[in-house]
Amino acid sequence: MTRISRLPAVLGGLGAVVVLGVGASLAVGGTDNPTNNVRAALDGSKPKNVIFLLGDGMGTQEITAARYYAVGAAGKLNVDRMPFTGFDKTWSVKPAAAAPYLPDYDPDSASTGTEWATGRKTLDERISQGPSSAISVPGENYKTVLEEWQAAGKKVGDVSTAEITDATPAVLASHISLRGCQGPANMGSCASERKGAGGLGSIAEQEVDHKVDVLLGGGRDRFTATIPDGPDATKSVVQSAQDKGYQYVTDATGLDAVTDKGKPVLGLFNAGNMTTEFSQSAPSALGAGTTTTCNESARPASEPSLPAMTSKALSLLENDKGFFLQVEGASIDKQDHATSACGQIGETIAFDKAIGVALDYQQLHPDTLVVVTADHAHTSQIVSEDATGTGLPTGYSTNLVTKDGQTLSLTYGTAGYNSASPGSAPVATPPSQQHTGSVVPIWGIGPQGSAVLGTNDHTDLFDLLRGAKVAQAAPSTTTTVTQTQTVTGPTTTVSVPAKPGKPRVGLAVGSGATRKSGVSVSVAAVDAKGVKVTLKQGTKTISSKSLQSHGGIAHLPATKAKKGAVKVSVTATGTGGTATASATTTLKK
Repeated sequence: MTRISRLPAVLGGLGAVVVLGVGASLAVGGTDNPTNNVRAALDGSKPKNVIFLLGDGMGTQEITAARYYAVGAAGKLNVDRMPFTGFDKTWSVKPAAAAPYLPDYDPDSASTGTEWATGRKTLDERISQGPSSAISVPGENYKTVLEEWQAAGKKVGDVSTAEITDATPAVLASHISLRGCQGPANMGSCASERKGAGGLGSIAEQEVDHKVDVLLGGGRDRFTATIPDGPDATKSVVQSAQDKGYQYVTDATGLDAVTDKGKPVLGLFNAGNMTTEFSQSAPSALGAGTTTTCNESARPASEPSLPAMTSKALSLLENDKGFFLQVEGASIDKQDHATSACGQIGETIAFDKAIGVALDYQQLHPDTLVVVTADHAHTSQIVSEDATGTGLPTGYSTNLVTKDGQTLSLTYGTAGYNSASPGSAPVATPPSQQHTGSVVPIWGIGPQGSAVLGTNDHTDLFDLLRGAKVAQAAPSTTTTVTQTQTVTGPTTTVSVPAKPGKPRVGLAVGSGATRKSGVSVSVAAVDAKGVKVTLKQGTKTISSKSLQSHGGIAHLPATKAKKGAVKVSVTATGTGGTATASATTTLKK
């Protein structure tokens, strides 16, 4: 007897595994249609836009704790809307006179950030520079993903709740041997890298010199410091930025008022790190049986939230050529170090809301790749509550009430033990908890988003973020059939023509259409060879555009239209026939 097993059609022709609805209300390519998400992410085309979101120190325990606290065990966060999940290794390397460099299993944010920013391994503390014989010896400067996007003529943005000169945001637009050399006043350990010594200057100076289109975060004191030498000597970094055309804002109101997309924006909303969303007075002693209530309104209104900064950055960066944006939820890590369960969870929830902003944008712009991950794992652990105070090791723990009305116990175990008296209570003021060397989760959606599947290395992110990693070859015109002989016959492979399916197409029309701005349309198509979108008012054609076979984004001019109703129609043609969809919108002015 012969058993014939047909391999999944996704290996040859993607259309056979995709169902795409048609209708004016369909948000095609969006985050709420899993089938469309899979189809888009298996597409090997280069993304027009990339949004990279980094939860500093956000390992599996941190994201799980935030999920339980905010939405309960059965609930879903925004990150859970993403269809592809994998794991990334984060190890860095140790100093050596030359390669090979031995692995360092427990990395910091500087080395891990350099990995995705440049695709190369380096030493802890080092910012987009290669390894060397010692941390005091600068290494080779590596080109970053942000620099590649800029070289291609596209806009770039960098957003963080930390000082914008901190390690994670710094890796995109600076090269320096030590992460602590953040501003002109902090260059004592990087003397040979000062501008006056022929170097690139501090991280703050380099970020401004790079003319990053959108820089939003904390760290104002790094930028108000005076530059001691070089071409901008005696000026502050802020003044240097303004000389280069930057719009400078220092609070949420100022950020809201920015509308000029033609000039770069520098927003510095705190002298140091931005204020956390939640606060906690002190860690509870492990096993004390007490429950902590978080202050969920710790951030002052003058400081914009991370989702608000993300939304503003997207509005300023959006353009016809595309953009790259990195968004960091920085203080997940910092609150983990401080054993502040409330602070850690509040920052993770805010970061997840920023992910929601990115996913909502991707829903209307399916040619956008969104990637979410962490730079390294951290120390918090979800453990069983012990109200009696017995049976648990010495350390630090906080009990919180979750959305389910149940107790969530978080403990911290990498520092803070009283080694002089094993088994005794922890010291009154816990020292900083430390990173762990575990793999970290990673999520993807959009063109090439399936590249995050499996267990990879953080260095692999460099190619993905610059759009060079091909996730899936173009669909072929054949389907592979495997015939397996059940007795002694060999396995043979034959190719048969794939039956072309009828094209399917859907569209979504953006809000806020005007005669001046035109109409933005997102289109997704399956099994099509040609896609055309047309804007009409009555019987008059106002404008039209041809798109790629899978669809894409169209900005349809409307200056020839009058105020009132207009109709957007899309037609997809292919071997199997023709499909159409349409929607009506109103030009408000």
